[in-house]
Amino acid sequence: IGVEIIPITLILVIFFSYFDIFFSKRKNKYQIVCSAIIFLAWQIVTCIIQDIPINIKLSITIMVTFSSVILAYRGKVWSKCVFSISFNAIWMLMETFTNYILMIYCEQYADDQIIGSFMSKLFFGGVIAALRKVFSDDEIKNLPTRYSFMLVLIPLGSIYIMNNIFMLSYHMNDDNANVHSAITVLLLFGINILI
Repeated sequence: IGVEIIPITLILVIFFSYFDIFFSKRKNKYQIVCSAIIFLAWQIVTCIIQDIPINIKLSITIMVTFSSVILAYRGKVWSKCVFSISFNAIWMLMETFTNYILMIYCEQYADDQIIGSFMSKLFFGGVIAALRKVFSDDEIKNLPTRYSFMLVLIPLGSIYIMNNIFMLSYHMNDDNANVHSAITVLLLFGINILI
């Protein structure tokens, strides 16, 4: 856990950086602190208990993210739901992409979770910085409610597709499969960001 403190702290900073783009924080500091504690507690649990099945881990992570956003930010519930799922989809895509990059170029580090976790958080931070620039320049803040359901399906579908591709690529253990999977991650990532 001591070694994981830096990536866990980074993801908390990324969490607030991402949601600050789309929502305004509540005035009650207690709620914001509770939100951070809930989010951090789940991150620590996932570091301690590493054999949680991926579907359960992902479902709980989305629920924890959504709960933390509900506590810390003002705004429409559906918008918070959409952006919580999008946050986790982008996060998963960044972790998968980092893993593929390590498997292709630095195979000796591919199994090192700390390096992979740290690199994925750096990539994710870069993505958030780019999103912040785009959304603050164009002052895009509101999400149309009528499109909320459709917009939720895109990151959910991306998570499902990427998980299946990752598992197939992992079982094939082929360099070509890793390269094509990395390209697929980038395409899915681009689709999610553009939408």
